Formats: sequence, C-alpha cells, structure tokens
Amino acid sequence: CGEKEADIYFVLDASSSIWKHDFETELKFVSDMIDDLKIDNVNGRIRAGVVVFSNRTRNIVALNTKRTNAELKRQIKGIDYATGVTHTSEAIRFVRQYGFREGVTRPGAIKIAIVMTDGISRYPQDTKEQSELARQENITIFAIGIGNKVDKSELKRIANDPNNKHLFHVDDFAGLHAIKKLLVLSACAVIPDVPQNLQTCSGDKETDVLFAYDASSLGFRKSEVIGRFVYTLVSSLDLSTGKVNVGRITDNCPRYSNVPLGRNIKLFTDLRFPGIGQLLQSMNQSFPTRLNAKRVGVLIVDESTTGERDAIDFIKKNPSFDLMVIAIGDPYTTGFAADLASDPDFNYLVRVPKYSDLSTTFSQVLDKLCTIIKRSFVISLKH
Repeated sequence: CGEKEADIYFVLDASSSIWKHDFETELKFVSDMIDDLKIDNVNGRIRAGVVVFSNRTRNIVALNTKRTNAELKRQIKGIDYATGVTHTSEAIRFVRQYGFREGVTRPGAIKIAIVMTDGISRYPQDTKEQSELARQENITIFAIGIGNKVDKSELKRIANDPNNKHLFHVDDFAGLHAIKKLLVLSACAVIPDVPQNLQTCSGDKETDVLFAYDASSLGFRKSEVIGRFVYTLVSSLDLSTGKVNVGRITDNCPRYSNVPLGRNIKLFTDLRFPGIGQLLQSMNQSFPTRLNAKRVGVLIVDESTTGERDAIDFIKKNPSFDLMVIAIGDPYTTGFAADLASDPDFNYLVRVPKYSDLSTTFSQVLDKLCTIIKRSFVISLKH
C-alpha cells in the first residue's frame, strides 16, 4: 500500500452454518492477507485487528496489541471454532465503538473493516444502521459473501459504495483465494480522508479555534459522530509551533434540570434548553486572552438545533470572533446557518446534506478552516 498508514479490522463469521474445515479456510485467508499487506502491529504502516462473531463478538486481536507479522498469523491460526447465530450488527458495532476508538486507531490512518459472512444477519435493520454509522465515522467497509445463502441486498447495504469495488461474492470458502489479490488492491486503493500534508495547515499568527455543538439537542449518536469528525479535523492542524490552539464546547444543558423529591410538580414544567445562543455566549467567554490572537469559532448545527434567533442576535451584537458554520441537513430547515456565518458566507459556511456525507466533505471543511486560519484577522459584522 505504499506509504499509506492503515488500520484494518477483519470481522469473521463463526456461526453454526460454517463447518469447522471452512472456518479454518477462512482463518487461512486472513493469514494470507496479513502476509500480502505486510501487516505488523509493532512497527508496520498497516496494523490489523480481528474479531470473530456468532452469538457474541470476541475480540481476538486489538489494533494496539503488539504483535509482529509472524505472531499475528500464529494467533489467528489458533482461534477456537465456535458456533451460534449470525449477529453481524453486533460485530460491526463493536468494531466501530471499540476497535477504532480514539486512542487506539492512529490519527490520519485509513480505517477499514473487512466483513466476511456466509449467511443472513440475525437483525438486518440493525446491521444496516451499524454499517451506516461506521461510514459516518470514516470506516470503509468491504463485504465478502460466501456461498448461496447470503442476502446480496444486505451485503450491498453493508459495503461501501461503489459496490463493484467493496463487495465480493464467492461460491464457497475454497473460492476465497481467487479474490485475495483483488481485495488487497482494493484495500490499498482506499483514499485517506485526511490530507497527507497536515503540517501545511497552520498560520503565521496566533490563532485560537473553538469547536462547538449542542450535544443536548443533538443526542448521543449524532454527538458521537460529530465528535469523531472534529477529532479528525484537529488532528489535521499543525499544533507543533504553538501558533494554533484548539478547544471544544458541547455542554449546553439547562442549569436546573434536576427536581428534588417533593410535591412541587410545577418544577417539572420549568425545563428550558438554552439552545445555540447560550452556546455562542459560552464560546465568547471561553476564548483565552492571548494578546493579538485571532479567534475562530466553528459551530456545527443541524435540523434539531434550537435557539437560532438568539444566536443570530448575539452574533450581530458581539462580533468578537470569526464564525465558521457547518450545517448538516436540508438547507431549508437549516437556512439560519447563513445568518450565523461570518461574511462572506461562501468563505464561512459549509453545507452537508446528511451525516453520512461528513467524510466526503472533510477536505472541503478542512480547506475552508485552513484558509480562515491563514487569512488576516478581519471580523465581518452581520447587517
């Protein structure tokens, strides 16, 4: 794969429909891939993790487990044969939440999951949802269907687009060797979401960049996706010179949301969520006092965002920092984003059709942010 860094998870079906001999063939295929990709978890550019799934998901090898190429192959060869139902959704969820979690996967490394199965998942809708969530987190999924009992429509929902590059089907386990070279080439062809020349994204002036999103209105799942997206963004900034500082604000809960035991039911009606107006006030107060430092806010909103009118009023009266806005969703329901972004809008506003498109718009977002950081410090007042 050249100079690319990649973290690859092999997600292996071990359900009852797979005979022991076929399971061993599946393991041999993975071991051969370890060789062909020159995977080494100690000093290699490409690292591998392995999970086996049936009734439950077993994490055999983690990405940060220190194993040489030879040690990885020995450990894979020794995986116990197990049986059970096909909980594909749980395996993808595990890899997404734990296999590629922050601190385990490397910033800037390509994230790839190779899912192998010979049947239909126990919960197809959950499998579809977990695959979509994985893609939102910049995980490229290859799906390999084995035999005539697989649901090709489900495989298409698991695999990334285009399917002709990310979806494979073989008649039986013995046919896996025929796709090995093509799979290696396809995996190596995955384009990193993070530009390789990360050190160029810095400015000559001191700049403080604060990211903000209203976790209370977005909910856990959306906040998790945005959090990973922001992490990838800040990993792409050159912080080594000390010129650029980064921070994040997400806590926007009501001050008095708890109700003590008693009989005063009126307290249950007093819950009011502050919305993004309060979030921008918190951002304004959170900027450090570095003399002459440029201040840049990056606000992420979607159709569930509240308090936009208060936010617009605040921005008009307090133009103390440049504000870039990333609006996710229908432009009609997020039309307020243009009134929040600094002028001119085309320099400070990025529209993303849906959460699954965050990865494909990453370069555009990073390019705009880098341009703002490098631009001379001029605050544009909204009229």
